[in-house]
This record gives sequence, structure tokens and C-alpha cells, in this order.
Amino acid sequence: MKKKLLLLSILLLMINIFSFDIGIEENRYFPNKKIKEYILTSSIEGIDEVKVYLMNNALREELEVKENFKGNYSFRISLNNLVGNNNLLVKVYYDDKEFSKFYPNFVDSKSYKTETEIKIIPLKSEEGLDFLIDVNYSENVSLKQIEVNNKYLSTISDLREYIKSLENGSYNLDFQFEDNTNSKFSRSVEILKIDDFVMSNNSIKPQEKIQEIKYYVVKKGDSIYKIAKEYGVTPGDILNINDLKEPSKIYVGQVLKIGKVDYGQSVLRLEIDLSNNFLYLYYDDLLIKKYLVAVGRSDSTPPGYYRIYYKEKEPPLYWGDEIIYSGSIINGIGSRWLQLSQPQYGIHGTTKPWEIGKMISHGCIRMFNFNVEELDFITSLGTEVYVFRDKQEKAMLKNGESKNE
Repeated sequence: MKKKLLLLSILLLMINIFSFDIGIEENRYFPNKKIKEYILTSSIEGIDEVKVYLMNNALREELEVKENFKGNYSFRISLNNLVGNNNLLVKVYYDDKEFSKFYPNFVDSKSYKTETEIKIIPLKSEEGLDFLIDVNYSENVSLKQIEVNNKYLSTISDLREYIKSLENGSYNLDFQFEDNTNSKFSRSVEILKIDDFVMSNNSIKPQEKIQEIKYYVVKKGDSIYKIAKEYGVTPGDILNINDLKEPSKIYVGQVLKIGKVDYGQSVLRLEIDLSNNFLYLYYDDLLIKKYLVAVGRSDSTPPGYYRIYYKEKEPPLYWGDEIIYSGSIINGIGSRWLQLSQPQYGIHGTTKPWEIGKMISHGCIRMFNFNVEELDFITSLGTEVYVFRDKQEKAMLKNGESKNE
């Protein structure tokens, strides 16, 4: 009887030890890598193994545990990809037994998120053109200063006034932030200024309605054009739905959403007058800029209503089965390709700038490289394009009497 009581006492003592002898406290924070290190302590001798799991919803990640010395362990948690409230599960293995301790809401991802979104959007008012500087960031982040042309500004109001004083051209705005851990980081945005017209890259988009079809895993030898043709969608649809900036940089194993995008009315539009070789950029009914272009010889550039359906930087030239990459003397497409909704036609740069202003192409619209790069910055997928030979044809297109979408 005494032996049974003694064994029961030892067992209760062991249960009590394991129930209350695991403690965790924060040790260090590495702000540049956004990693927190924790120390797990226990006075229990002879522990076989300690396992630590970070859990969010159905996901469970086993963390690497390092034994510093007897009863003292450390593990690290990366804060970069955390979502929601993350729970912690600690398991201790001792003498072929497993003991667990659960820590609910151990790490709240909101406390470490440093999400930022910066857009500069043109606005039209009764007085003319203006612009909105839209800066959004997480609650635990503060804006410290903004750098433009080696000039440091402290507020958005100061930035607005400074932008108004700038000459026409492209500028890089460097927004410098600090989070609640005193970690500093910056976000850059490029803007283009044409008189009172100011915007950041691709910030004016028509409304979109997306119809997703299925998912596709990229295989060796695939291209955006090949995948789009297989599923009966446009290359631009795939770019848009997957937010791809460089279509040539898809990779084997990448999962792409495949679907169609229907575009609504665009506040931004291009008008191409074949009679005088000019391309006009409009924001609503305001003319922003006109560009001298080369158009098709004879009637090879068909008048009509189009949209920009695909965009590519430093585009290759497809000549039969041969691919002529950008930079080659034979590739005359120049630095940008803005494909229209009739795939064989597009607006592009040139390696023959002396031909700008002439009726000389096979149907495409050629521009100086620096001009088409500016147009690429301003326009987005879905931007409307009107091509006409005279005022009467222009009026017919505007009334919807002839469309080539």
C-alpha cells in the first residue's frame, strides 16, 4: 500500500512539473530581416526533444529549435509572411512521453505588417487638371519624410506644392517609413509630369470585369502567347489577371490564372489621325499631348476602334519560326510594344527614327522610343484607341458605328 502511494505521489509530482515548467519569452528582434527570437526555458532534466509549431488556420510550420544549454532552448519566427493570429504549440518529449503546451494568439501579424500603397492620380476639376497623392499604409507605420531630387519634404502637402514647381519630365519619389519596432524602410514610386497632368505608373485604368476559367501550370517551352492561344484568351488577359509585369519572365512550375477580362469605358484615350501622322493623348476631353508618329503606307493601317490588349518592354520580333531579340539590328520594333485588339497591329518604338512622320509601316504605328516609353508609362491594358482618316470617320467611331475590338 505504501509503495502504491509513493508511486502515485511521484506520478502526480511529474504531471505537476510538466504542466507548469515550460516558459517562453522574447529574446531579440532583427529589424532588417523581421525575425523575432524567443527563449524557451524548463528546469526539467533529461528532456529528449523539444518541438515548436507555429499554426495559422490549417497551416502548421515546425520551427527549428536550438538547445543553448540544459533546459534552455531558442527558436525564431519570421514575421514576413504571417497572416492573422498565429498560435504556438510546444511539445516536450521525456522518457517516451509527450507533453504539450498551447499558446493561443502568440503572434498577431497586424502588429508587424508594413503594407504600403502609393498612387498619384490626375483629377479633373472646374479649374482644370489637378492630382491626388494617395498614400496608404498599415496602422503600425508612420511616414517620416519624402525625398525628391535630393530635396527632403515632411508632409504630403509639401510634396504637392513641390511637384507643381517641377519642370515636365519623370521623377522618382522616395517615401521613407518607420514601423513600431523602429525599423526604417522606403518605398519608391515614379511619376510623370506633363504641365498640370501628373500621374504614377499605370494609375489610370478602365473598369474591369474578370471571368476566370481555370488554373494552368507553366511547362518548358511555354510563352504567354502560346498559353493564351491554347485557351482562346488574349495574352493581355493573362498579364492582367496575374498582375505580370514582365511577360517574358514566366517560369516552369508557375501557376497562372487563365480567364477573360472585359473592359469598361476608359477616361484615358488615344486618337490617331492618319491624315497628319499625329497621335493625341486625351484625359477625358482634355488634350494632354500630341506625338508625331509613322503610320502605314497606303491604306495598310485600318481605321477603327481598338483597345490596348498587351504590353511588352524590349519586345522580340517573331519572324516566321525565328525569334529576333531586342537590340538586334534586324529587330525594328524598338523599346516598347503596345498591341491593339487586332493582334497584328500595335503601337511601338523604332530603330529608324528618321522615318517618324512618314506613311511607311506595314500597318503599325511607330513612335520615337522615348515617346512610346512615355505612352507605355501612362496607358494601361484596356485603354481605348481611335484610328481615323478624317473628322467624319472620327465622329462615326465616337458614335459606335464602327468597332474593331
